[in-house]
Amino acid sequence: IAKLLYSDTVHGWLRLAPAQGRARAAFFGLGAVREEKLDQDGSYLLQVELLRSEYQRLCHREGLNPALLGA
Repeated sequence: IAKLLYSDTVHGWLRLAPAQGRARAAFFGLGAVREEKLDQDGSYLLQVELLRSEYQRLCHREGLNPALLGA
């Protein structure tokens, strides 16, 4: 059952530049952020988990490369 429920879910770490605050807020708005860290250069490191379709839609809307997510 878990395989069916989570087969279309993406999860991993995503690095966002300080200027990408709108994308950061969108991930938080979807409830997708499981953990957040701040890198020394001011980048946001987000551990996210969400449906693949939502992730791709958000990346397209925010101009992010979907390949940035490191599982």
